[in-house]
Parts: sequence; structure tokens; C-alpha cells
Amino acid sequence: MSTFRCERITRREQKIARTRANCLLQEMRRCLRDRYRMTFRIAGSGCWGTMIKKPDGSYDLDYQIFITRNSKDYESVKKDPKKVKDAIRNTFDRMRNTGESFKDSTTAITLTNSLGSVHYTIDFVILTEIDGETNIIRQDKTSKPPRYFWNQLPQKYEDSYRYFKGLGSDEKKTIIDKVIERKCREIHKAVKDKSSSEILIEEINNHAHGKGIHL
Repeated sequence: MSTFRCERITRREQKIARTRANCLLQEMRRCLRDRYRMTFRIAGSGCWGTMIKKPDGSYDLDYQIFITRNSKDYESVKKDPKKVKDAIRNTFDRMRNTGESFKDSTTAITLTNSLGSVHYTIDFVILTEIDGETNIIRQDKTSKPPRYFWNQLPQKYEDSYRYFKGLGSDEKKTIIDKVIERKCREIHKAVKDKSSSEILIEEINNHAHGKGIHL
């Protein structure tokens, strides 16, 4: 019986999923360009370089789709988030390959790929700006039918992210190595004590505190 070795996934190892995500996003934007203007970017562990393999060898990527104010249908975007999410999910669904499925989760549209030697999931969350604040589409599954609404994203970690971005490559690597080590301990727990983002923020703040900086 082989022993699972928890390790960081390199950018090269992520190439299949990143390429697929980029293809989906570009084609979706083209299909919906008459209604929405949007930008997108990779987020989460894939952005910070702290992604690890699961025991089955699979991994997760996160992307943000940002609907901009110059969208033709922008007033409808603010009033009817379900319409926006349905439009994007239905467009993705028409581009589905064999072995792929799309699921509407609480905050994301989740692509699961179960074909080939590399299995992965990609979460696409949808954002926009309302009254100067970034909001994310959420789904309340307890209501019947499910209710969709815009939920303002917290800004309490912006100083920590800004601090991390300003560090040199060696200091970033020190933090990333500690995050990877902690995530590898968490992955075997039935109930996780900390999320990936919580671990990253804690290690960034610990690094800053060690230099006498309080974020």
C-alpha cells in the first residue's frame, strides 16, 4: 500500500486545469458580450502558490469573474443575481466536455473533471461592485426555491495581502512553506480546523509580527 505524500502543486502541474479554465472563460465572455462586460483572474491557493494535492491526486483551482459597471445590462446585474449566474452557468454547460460536470454551489459554479489521469475542480465565483464595495453572488439553499443575493465581501484582510505582495521572493517562500506544511496536516482531518485562506492570513500576520509589524 503506497503512502500518500502531501506536496505543493507547481504552476506547470496546474497547466491542464488553467488552460481549460482560460478556454471556458474566454468563450463565455465572447458569448455574453452583448449583455455583460467582465474581467477574470485566478484566486485562492492557485494565486498564492499554496495549492496541494489531495490524497487521490486531485486539486482545486479558484477563479473570480468580475462583472463591470459598463455592462449593458448592469442595472439588471444588481437587481437579479440569479439571472447573471444562470447565464454564465448555462453558457459553461454548453461547452461541457466528456467527463465534466458543472454544479451550482452556494457561492460558486463548480466544474468537476473526472476524465483522464489528472482530476481537478474549478470554482468560478461571480463578483461586481455595488456602492463602491465588492459583492459576491451567494445562494440561500434553505429558501424554497433557493434565493440568490449579492453579499458584500469583507475587507479585513486587505492589509495582510498587501503586506505579503510587498515581500521579497525569499520571505514569500518562507511563508508559503509554512502554509503548505500546515495544509498538509489539515488535509487528513475529518473536520478541518482552518481553511486555506485562514492559514495563509495567520502565517502572513505571524511573519509581520516577528518583524514588529501589526496588521
